[in-house]
Amino acid sequence: MKDFIKQHIKDAKAGSSQTMYYLGSIYEGSSFASEDYEKAIEWYTKAASLGHFQAMSNLGASYRYGWGGEKNYAKAIELYIKADDLENLDATYALGYMYSNGLGVEQIDYERDS
Repeated sequence: MKDFIKQHIKDAKAGSSQTMYYLGSIYEGSSFASEDYEKAIEWYTKAASLGHFQAMSNLGASYRYGWGGEKNYAKAIELYIKADDLENLDATYALGYMYSNGLGVEQIDYERDS
């Protein structure tokens, strides 16, 4: 297992955003490594900075739920919007949920707006 992680870290350091995303997923919780949200957020952030839309969505979820720190709805929405612009359906769903439930934004009043 350690060799598996070491190889992924080597590939990520070489610039592979997909491997950075995988490392984030591994540290978020898997059979390959102990749950470590700090490391997950670190790798998701690196992958997201390279345009990896699923890493953006997962990082948004980290801020939405407060994994590894405090909840930050504004940051979650910002990341979900970026991922949604890249046509990530997970982010689209999450963004819709946040808007319809008033998480970090004014809640939609369907009766008033109809």
